Amino acid sequence: MSLPSASTAAQTLRLRLKGYPFDAVLFAMMLVLLIVILGSFAVDAAWTAQWNLLDRPIAGQFRGTCYWMVDARIYTRIAGSGYSDYDVSLVFRHLTILPDRSWWPVFVNLQALVLHLTGGDYCSGWLVNLVALALLPPVIHGITGSRRPLFLAGVALLPFGVWLYAGLAEGTFLLVSGVLLWVCLRRPSERWRANAGWGLFALAWGVLVGLTKPNALALLPGFGLLALTRTWTHLRAGENVPRLFSRAGLARLLDDANPGWTALLGTLGMLIGLGAWFYQTSGYYPLYVLMAQRTLWYKEFDGGNLLAFLSYITLGWRRVLAGLGLTDPTPWNMMEFGILTLALALIARDLPPRWHSALHPRRMPSYAAASLLTVFGLMFFSGQAHSIERYFSANIFFVVAFLRYVYGDEDEPPVAALPGIIRRRGPDALRAALRLALLACIPALMILETVIMVVYGM
Repeated sequence: MSLPSASTAAQTLRLRLKGYPFDAVLFAMMLVLLIVILGSFAVDAAWTAQWNLLDRPIAGQFRGTCYWMVDARIYTRIAGSGYSDYDVSLVFRHLTILPDRSWWPVFVNLQALVLHLTGGDYCSGWLVNLVALALLPPVIHGITGSRRPLFLAGVALLPFGVWLYAGLAEGTFLLVSGVLLWVCLRRPSERWRANAGWGLFALAWGVLVGLTKPNALALLPGFGLLALTRTWTHLRAGENVPRLFSRAGLARLLDDANPGWTALLGTLGMLIGLGAWFYQTSGYYPLYVLMAQRTLWYKEFDGGNLLAFLSYITLGWRRVLAGLGLTDPTPWNMMEFGILTLALALIARDLPPRWHSALHPRRMPSYAAASLLTVFGLMFFSGQAHSIERYFSANIFFVVAFLRYVYGDEDEPPVAALPGIIRRRGPDALRAALRLALLACIPALMILETVIMVVYGM
């Protein structure tokens, strides 16, 4: 069999790239770089000002987003020195001592590479996250098909997006999980070799996702349900719909053109990645890392108790409405209440009854809602809301749903047109107002999170 000529391959490549919105995607990538860099320096300035208030100006010389924020120092130490694998002392509450391998390996190794290339710059983790975020606009375009630069650049302006400005793994996790979702949503090819290649890629890439952050636990139901829904759509396609357990139905189910195979293999890959890391960290107990983290952060409310859960997440607003102000620990409760309310609003948007029957519904896909509800479930049954905002801001399903709702798909009005729609008081005025309200959540929640990080020493 002769190989295709260079001219034929180039022509095929040109055909595939024809119509690709390079201008919008490249502009969005530059916007992301600008927003993240300026946002990071703004957070760093807040950190420096706080250290000066504490009369410790020397500490303010280190950038907050590179060094002081949460796990950034630990990531940098492991990237520079490797995993220590120290033994845990069997003393009282010994499970609260986290070993190095509580931090998943993909981001650590990428940071180690940048450390080597930069000669040991302590901002290496921040640089890894910066590159990951800059690569997200083409991935978001692949998932949604949007050609709007602000839509694509919106990944840098998310509620609680301060986490994405730091030397942490959130941006990298968004990138790798976004690539997996992009691949799982692709149309199957007419050639079985192409479908098999994409399936194997999804399997391998899923392992990478599972080795990037434990947050992949919340993605598993979403990708699993995506595989089932795409398979069901494939089975019901066409005029002659076979019965599921008939010979024709099983043949269509096992067909290489079934688009559910890619999502299923991606889900399996995530399970393999997570399982491998859980296994090698379980020297003392099964699932040792999860047990250690579960014990470390204690219970913030009675797990499995609905009234305790509702009481906890609404505490911030109840205290503000009672005129008690933003005293400790109300900012934490307001932050957790804010992200959970925002996620519920995205899940429930455009469910019946709608405000106007002529409006086209924009329901969240069931597989995306399953992933977000899984985060609620993890929080509800564990009795912990610790870092719940990070689980959402680094969840690709939440990110895509937020961008689609706030910035609008191609056939919806852009953000700039929303004030005019409200002034005309048309049937879509309420939806426009709600979109603007969610857009206003971005600066409000980012400022709240910055205050918590700076004032409370995160």
